[in-house]
Amino acid sequence: MGLPSADHLNSEHKSIFEKLASVAWYISASNEKVTYSVVEKALGIPDDEINASQDAAEVQVIPEIAAQIYGYVVSSSFDPNDQNIYLMVDIGAGTVDSCLFKVEKKPGGKWGFVFYTTEVQPNGVMNLNRNRLDWWKKVITDNPYHFSIKPNFLDQLKFYTDRLTQIPEKISDYFSNLSLAFNSNESDPDYIFFMKRVVPQVRGRTLYKAWQENLLTQNNLVGIPMYLCGGGSRMTFYKKLNLELENFPGVTWLKATSRDLQKPDRLIAEGLMNVDYDRLSVAYGLSFIEVNTVLKAVAPPRIPNLGIVTWNDHYISKDQC
Repeated sequence: MGLPSADHLNSEHKSIFEKLASVAWYISASNEKVTYSVVEKALGIPDDEINASQDAAEVQVIPEIAAQIYGYVVSSSFDPNDQNIYLMVDIGAGTVDSCLFKVEKKPGGKWGFVFYTTEVQPNGVMNLNRNRLDWWKKVITDNPYHFSIKPNFLDQLKFYTDRLTQIPEKISDYFSNLSLAFNSNESDPDYIFFMKRVVPQVRGRTLYKAWQENLLTQNNLVGIPMYLCGGGSRMTFYKKLNLELENFPGVTWLKATSRDLQKPDRLIAEGLMNVDYDRLSVAYGLSFIEVNTVLKAVAPPRIPNLGIVTWNDHYISKDQC
């Protein structure tokens, strides 16, 4: 089973998923009609009894990002002798899941993952849409004579999580026959959402944080490969991350280079274009990957600069009293 990387590193969340999957499999093999009481009873059965049953399944919960990159690490492009540190940014409907991690090839065809930083924030496509609709609602409320709709009409459009149509690329595209002009970037809601929420999450709290917390050196973080994936990555709005990650003002050595997830040769999916493979990458990886270890990186201890201690270091003169 796949789990967001931040949740996977939380042992409590991981154990809950393992328990639910084991119980679900146990019930499915019992031939009982699935009812609330049957589920409640199964949840009360001790784990060792569930796992000792004849039809027990071996449940493994792994980070979705580990599954997502599986197609690449088993390809001829993967060099096990490289540092193999990657930045993955998954743009979903509700959230943006960003993660900096290392892939290690283990004996027996298994894989190890070391996670340096993980960050999940409500910066996905539908939250961008809600942010824009809130802005438009205020504009319509403040200028009632310029619009033929009531501001409350926009409320019913805010809470769809799954849509069959793409949201507008720009905030100005929500209405026809009008144009928008902003006095400054700071008054543009799209600029604020992208530069104050999305970019700080990916560039600051994911990439820069690894150096800031002494998890990686500057040399490790020059030209890190970045994979932008998920349904929202098709939007020009989020594709701008590719340019933003190539340049970090004031920190010239910190850069990430955009790459595309390549469709594996062994994947049989007629009509699937390479650009759309990332939508299947988690499912594909979960079908094959065997994970050996998943670790959270710990910073090595910093050696304090104690200097030379002399008698006057502890001397308090009358001028200090």
